[in-house]
Amino acid sequence: VGSRNLFETDALDPEIIKRFDNHFTYRVINENYYAESEPEDSCHLRRILRWYRDFFGDASDEASILLPIGALRALRRLTSFSCGRALVLSGDKGNNNHEQFRGLNDPHVAVHGSFSVMVNYHAIGLYCTSRSGFVLHDPQEEASLKVSVLVFTNQEDAVLATFQPSTMGHQS
Repeated sequence: VGSRNLFETDALDPEIIKRFDNHFTYRVINENYYAESEPEDSCHLRRILRWYRDFFGDASDEASILLPIGALRALRRLTSFSCGRALVLSGDKGNNNHEQFRGLNDPHVAVHGSFSVMVNYHAIGLYCTSRSGFVLHDPQEEASLKVSVLVFTNQEDAVLATFQPSTMGHQS
């Protein structure tokens, strides 16, 4: 990520955002990719990565997936304040249908005085489901604003013993 210019005379110039340039690299990761960096959520992140691997299958069915690690950390912290229970209503530009990740495509970066990428509401829903909650996604595929409701129930211990990856499907 950086400017298209080789050298910027003023690193604080707000016009640099207009010259924003990024280059993405793709790599295959395994389901334990976040085990060390996210120990509190490693089992949930492992389940999410396994779900995508199982859904997209072999290398001939490639996918580009951004995991919203910052959002998942925030949800973990939020639910820690409420004994594991929470109802979260979230709306933003994003994707909630896993089919939208099919193929190797650079993420859409919106530049608007700052920059942002689309929220992966599908992965956030998988995280909620992995934690024994449930999720309702707005079913409107063409909507510019996606809205999701996440319900964390604090029933994680009961669910962990019987958890099946197939229970983490897309819900609308």
